[in-house]
Amino acid sequence: MSQILSEVDILAQEFEEEKQADRTSMMDTLKSDLQDVSLKLRDAQIKKDNLEAQIKLLNQEMEDLETEIRRKWEPYLGADKAELTLSNGIVLSAKPTMNIGVEDNEATTAWLMTNGYKDVLKWQIHNQTLKKIARENLESGTTIPGLRYQKFTLIKIK
Repeated sequence: MSQILSEVDILAQEFEEEKQADRTSMMDTLKSDLQDVSLKLRDAQIKKDNLEAQIKLLNQEMEDLETEIRRKWEPYLGADKAELTLSNGIVLSAKPTMNIGVEDNEATTAWLMTNGYKDVLKWQIHNQTLKKIARENLESGTTIPGLRYQKFTLIKIK
């Protein structure tokens, strides 16, 4: 009986060794198959990273140029949006807008509760909804406590 168990152990060990050899062979084949595609992926990632860095620099350059246009044009702008056609054919558009942010959530919530916006507060208030409420009240001369109002002009090229 002991000899049978010994032979079974030997067969099991041989089977395990063959299984391991097959696994090693499969992994070697997989590694070989993935060499080219992994190099292409790495190259694509490097290209993407470089392009994203360039886009970041271009976005900053555009922001700086828009700021310069805004600085020069804003003294001539009214409250409405405007367009300006330049002699080079470029059409600039300026749209005054209001950036509104919450500085004191408790003060804003209290004001909304006491000024007829209780229903809006039943759900989480969306930023655009709050902005609309703030703009409507600002047009009638009321600023909502706890909000920060910042006038801003969007500059676009058409």
